[in-house]
Amino acid sequence: MKKIRESKEIYDHIKIPGELRQIVDTTLNEQVGKVNSGINKFKDNLVVHIFKYTITAAAVLIICFTVALNTNEVFAKGLDNIPVINSLAKVLTIRSFKNVNDNQSISVKVPGVELNQGDKSGLVGQDKEKQEKTEQFVTDINKEIEQIVNEYVAGAEKSIEEYKQAFIQTGGTEEEWKQKDISIKVDYDVKYQADDYLSLVLTADESWCSAYGKKYFYNLNLKENTQVSLKDILGEDYILVSNESILSQMKKRVQENTDYIYWSIAGNGSSDIEGFTSVDENTNFYINEKGNPVICFDKYEIAPGFMGVQEFEIIK
Repeated sequence: MKKIRESKEIYDHIKIPGELRQIVDTTLNEQVGKVNSGINKFKDNLVVHIFKYTITAAAVLIICFTVALNTNEVFAKGLDNIPVINSLAKVLTIRSFKNVNDNQSISVKVPGVELNQGDKSGLVGQDKEKQEKTEQFVTDINKEIEQIVNEYVAGAEKSIEEYKQAFIQTGGTEEEWKQKDISIKVDYDVKYQADDYLSLVLTADESWCSAYGKKYFYNLNLKENTQVSLKDILGEDYILVSNESILSQMKKRVQENTDYIYWSIAGNGSSDIEGFTSVDENTNFYINEKGNPVICFDKYEIAPGFMGVQEFEIIK
């Protein structure tokens, strides 16, 4: 217990910024309270021994955390920005809801892009007109995403209701319908977020029909207020570079897995079904953590459904 008291005395004399003082005090008191309660309840010497080392470790961790806050300005300020990377904007869940009824369960998360207005934001120093254009660009993106989500959910609910009516009319029962566990899910994934760029994928799925799943890709240049293209990343020869890389990766995958088939690719036993031919300016992609574009093809688009969504990273 002597070590504990000494650790707490050291801790009490360390200055910590603002509201973090209360957080650290509360955490230490909770740990001490748990230890005292445990000691009173269990008299066994072994248990007491374990608790002594537990609280000592907890106190050391808290002290180390506090010292880091006082000696590292970047670390302390960084707490205000978690989980935002040093960039012009961050992505937040602006609306989420769940709804469960006899027909289906719905789970929706709607993302929204929010500009960082802090001192490190790239907006600081911009002229007013430039800043207003950036704000309008982000507003338009958010409105588009909101509209896509609303329309998708409404369309999915209508399709499910029509499916249910057909199911009942062909001899199905309400109990059998409930066992189908029909669901609608809308979610998103931030693929890349740094400097002036943001890459976001919005995914919408219906459990009863995989063909109705959709992905929406947003690759934003927040400095120029534009959607990033493959040409922007890979240069003028983006079509040639992408096609060669995709074909090479396809052949490698087929060699490694004999069950794989890419339609219209010679030499892999595929049929005459039209599959991959070439990328173009409308080809879907996101930017990964390395800054490389990852070209995406929907399920059934270039291969049989069992292979799922196909992705190909194109090295810059």
